[in-house]
Amino acid sequence: MVQHTQRGFAVVFAMLLPVFAATASEGKHESMMEKDEHHNAPVSERELNTLEDVKAEVEALRKAVAVLQAAQPTVTTLMPDFAERFHVMHRAGDVGDWAVASHELLEMQRIAKVIGEIDPQKGALMKGFMTQNFAKLNAAMEHSNRQAFDKALTETVTNCNACHAAVGSAFIKITLNVDQSLSMRHPHQLTRSQKPGEHMHTH
Repeated sequence: MVQHTQRGFAVVFAMLLPVFAATASEGKHESMMEKDEHHNAPVSERELNTLEDVKAEVEALRKAVAVLQAAQPTVTTLMPDFAERFHVMHRAGDVGDWAVASHELLEMQRIAKVIGEIDPQKGALMKGFMTQNFAKLNAAMEHSNRQAFDKALTETVTNCNACHAAVGSAFIKITLNVDQSLSMRHPHQLTRSQKPGEHMHTH
């Protein structure tokens, strides 16, 4: 029984760790982190010789799982990161730094994948709206085509706002105009119509 319980702990942690590992950068960063010994499923060092030991370990595990669940990112907490990557990509393209722009696009795609893992329904919706935009942005960068890049940016903004409307957050309007946005991480167009309590994220 004790051995079975220990294996259960390892399985639970092994299932939870990918959620956090998914937020690590792809490519070299991900490869490096996979080699990190901290990514191995933790093994309990506590001796489980009695039923009381097992009960105490189960209670500790429940608390640890609760902490991990509370810390798990949501679509709402990830979208500011996505928005910041988008705007850094925008500015990099403005000056022709296609290496930085390409990196930010890859990060946007990575975040989109994480969103799909966290919320499959909204992830699928986002994929439907953004897949073609990702491809057009990437093609413009590969050819250092500023005109195609600007067009792809505008189309992406339109699709982002359409996606927000589809999930009930039409008030979140992405803009390329810095003067109209709150910040890169929270790029809302500000209006006088909002009242306290009306600004509720549903995505």
